[in-house]
Amino acid sequence: MKKPVSNLIGTITAIFTIATASAQTNADSVTQLLATSNVTDLNRIGLSYRMGINLNVRFHNLGAFPARSNPGPAIGGAVDRTYDDGYNLIDITGNNHGPGFENTTWNWGVNNLQTQVLPSTENPQTVLMHSVSSSGATTSSLSDDLQSGFELTYDRELLRKERWRLDFEAAFGYTALDISDNGPLPIGILQITDSYSVPPSGSGQPFPTSGTYSGSSSGPGAVIGSVPSRAVNVVQGESIGSRHFDADVFSFRLGPSLEFPLSKKVTAGLSGGFALDYVDSDFSFNETVSIPGVGSVSNAGSGSHSGWLPGGYVAGNLSVALSEKWALVAGAQFEDVGQYTQNLNGKLATLDLSKSIFVTIGLSYSF
Repeated sequence: MKKPVSNLIGTITAIFTIATASAQTNADSVTQLLATSNVTDLNRIGLSYRMGINLNVRFHNLGAFPARSNPGPAIGGAVDRTYDDGYNLIDITGNNHGPGFENTTWNWGVNNLQTQVLPSTENPQTVLMHSVSSSGATTSSLSDDLQSGFELTYDRELLRKERWRLDFEAAFGYTALDISDNGPLPIGILQITDSYSVPPSGSGQPFPTSGTYSGSSSGPGAVIGSVPSRAVNVVQGESIGSRHFDADVFSFRLGPSLEFPLSKKVTAGLSGGFALDYVDSDFSFNETVSIPGVGSVSNAGSGSHSGWLPGGYVAGNLSVALSEKWALVAGAQFEDVGQYTQNLNGKLATLDLSKSIFVTIGLSYSF
């Protein structure tokens, strides 16, 4: 728990410890507190500062990108195949250049002959072409720890006995969230590497040796095989950029509240019931994924979203009377309304409100 939380809770505890210690604790007096209090004060309103704890956000599919090319299946001769750094397409002959040169094409190209053509002592060369994609990564749970807001409450007395009082409780709360993440993320990248053999000399055309090469369908040109030998592996990349999620969370609570006096000045309360949150959020990201040996992919986006989340809550509070009408009130609430997710171009921001804790401190007025 962060120091601000510890300090606030420590202060609240000290206030009520002192108030309780200084209050009259005679059991007979406590029994008569509710019975002898002003029964005309059936209503109570309150305004409190509310601090949210354990409100976490996860970002999913960061660095994800689909394949930008289509290498096709690793079988069959006459198939058009495209790659991030080249192509191997059907040429005008249907990829048949005569005896000894079946399943070959001159309709191929690569971005860099020096890095994509491997020499061989036995057979001239092998041409490499690549296609990459990624399903992305997920951040760990992120939180700014303390999320500030306020709460308005209304209580209406339903039933009063000597030792306890039953109320109907309604509350409206607001919490502002602002969570960012700028750390680099390791990304697993699926890489398809297709190898094309270069047939022995005799095709009638010299093989290119440097720079970029682009063959055509009608040719003529140097030929390579049109059936790849395929390898699929995962290489490690990195996503560098920023992710930002901010939201306005509006909370509504309805349920019964049971109160009982601890002394002439101190009253304890327990409540629980239905909770409903409305989340209005903005999510943005800007990222660049570096791909070893291939380059990089950049992506950015921003958007807004909103939605309702139903659930439940339980709460407890202590009230210290300051006068006949006014009281200092502090408490804590546990709320579960599930998870809220915003989808932006396949990237997800998930706000977890299934284990929310709210600490409140404020004033109430009875009338």
